[in-house]
Amino acid sequence: MFQVAVVAPEVRNPASQTYLLEIEKLFNENRIRYVSLGILSLYWKADESSDVALPRATVPFLQPAWLTWHQRIVEISFWGRFWNLEREHKDYDVNPSEWETN
Repeated sequence: MFQVAVVAPEVRNPASQTYLLEIEKLFNENRIRYVSLGILSLYWKADESSDVALPRATVPFLQPAWLTWHQRIVEISFWGRFWNLEREHKDYDVNPSEWETN
């Protein structure tokens, strides 16, 4: 899945590159959370790192609304297949701007 790293930057699909950089940023900031439900796993981005003790991260009424949970989902895994990652990496080595004619 991570073959995009061996593709030259000029050839990479910008959408695939952006998705991977966003996931990498969230992991580096310790903002990825997940829950495993057996064969199904959900990964979502948290508003704050689990390492901080800011009031925004600890006070219950400052937490995000439950109705917006679907907007924070980053990845869905079912039986080891990561759906969003597979969708974003379709044609990872095809840069659409190379196909435009001037």
